[in-house]
Amino acid sequence: MPWYCDADDDDGGGGDDDDDDDDDDDDDDDDDDDDQPVSEQPCCCSDDDDGDDDDDGADDDGDDGDEDDGDDDDGDDDDDDDDGGGGDDDDDDDDEGDDSDDDDEDDDDDDEGDDNDDDDDDEIVVVVVVVVVVVVVVVVVVVVVVVVVVVVAEVVEEIVAVVQVVATAAAVAVVVAVAVVVVVVVVVVVVVVVVVVVVVVVEVAATVVVAAATLVVEEIIVYEKEVVVVVVVVVVVVVVVVVVVVVVVVVVVMVGVVVVVMVVLVVVMVWYGSLKHTIPCTVLDRHLFKLTG
Repeated sequence: MPWYCDADDDDGGGGDDDDDDDDDDDDDDDDDDDDQPVSEQPCCCSDDDDGDDDDDGADDDGDDGDEDDGDDDDGDDDDDDDDGGGGDDDDDDDDEGDDSDDDDEDDDDDDEGDDNDDDDDDEIVVVVVVVVVVVVVVVVVVVVVVVVVVVVAEVVEEIVAVVQVVATAAAVAVVVAVAVVVVVVVVVVVVVVVVVVVVVVVEVAATVVVAAATLVVEEIIVYEKEVVVVVVVVVVVVVVVVVVVVVVVVVVVMVGVVVVVMVVLVVVMVWYGSLKHTIPCTVLDRHLFKLTG
């Protein structure tokens, strides 16, 4: 059913109750009005008798005046804020969100880049440290090897010198031993010869003395006057024989000693000459033959 605006409220209170009723019935009336013909459309009142603004906001199509217009006008910002259509809030949110997202992505990228850079730096540091350690180890090994080689060379040289000295000493000992043996043999031979000569001389002298004594005794018995002559002859013979024996012994001993000494000297000189060709003179001069020049 069509309804018509009533300017006067029953209670004269300014149309609040009517507005509330109207507001409550807006949706139903709008549906009914849409179905009615144009000639039967309800009328609208532009002004209430009491001049209230609330009644003015009631439209036939359910549109309120100031409140709805305010909603519409203000709804731009609200709508913009709600649907993100350009409102300040959404822009701020979008901008802040974008900035936050960009910052997060940039931070992530920067963090990843920093991590990669740190990893690269760590790898470079590790490589440099390894190279330095390897170089130091190689230098130390080379130095140790050089020192060991030098020390070993010195030790080997000293060992060779000692061996040469020992060999020289051994050879000298052999030569000395041979010389001693030769001297001993010569001395023994000389002594044996001297003993044999002395024994022979003593035997001859004894024989002469015994013969002379026997002759003297016999001659004394037979020829008393000739005893003195015989005794003198016997004494002279014995003295001559003893002198000859002594001279022979002394000569043999001297000759034997001279021969032994000459043999020893010859052997030593020959041996020393052979050593000079096999052993450096410096080693001999330094360790053995300093006194000989």
